[in-house]
Amino acid sequence: MIRPHHLLLCAAFGLAMGMPARAETRLDLMNQSLPDLDNQPRKLSDWRGKIVVANFWATWCGPCREEIPEFVQLQHQYRAQGVQFVGIAVDNRKQVADFAQRHGINYPVLQAGETGLAMMPLAGNTLGGLPFTFIVNRNGKIVATAPGRIAKARLEAALQPLLKP
Repeated sequence: MIRPHHLLLCAAFGLAMGMPARAETRLDLMNQSLPDLDNQPRKLSDWRGKIVVANFWATWCGPCREEIPEFVQLQHQYRAQGVQFVGIAVDNRKQVADFAQRHGINYPVLQAGETGLAMMPLAGNTLGGLPFTFIVNRNGKIVATAPGRIAKARLEAALQPLLKP
């Protein structure tokens, strides 16, 4: 089981736009198969053609718990415009499922467990802290990253240019 002392919990540093990453690294991340809460294998590439807001999180992470209700609101608000939030939990499956149900998470949650720790650097999280959010454009390219808790207004500002046809 992953405990808080296994990871450095980061403060919000804002968004880093245009994250440099090798194409093969992005492909590895986008094609990594993880089970969802129904134990069905999913990949981030399953949502190609959508704007994906992916968030590494854990139930024991205070900043994670703070931003999830905002993600639920934003998923509802932007779903029709092709935005898909995806949670990537690095935590115990039962705790994640219970948390998701209690908090009405309305987007897919993938169960990464400790595999998530190896995936985070592929998304640009070199510090290994939680929460960590990254945005993937409709073409499957990571266009922004946010270590730490991301403010709703900053996330919406990052999404706006991506929504334009």
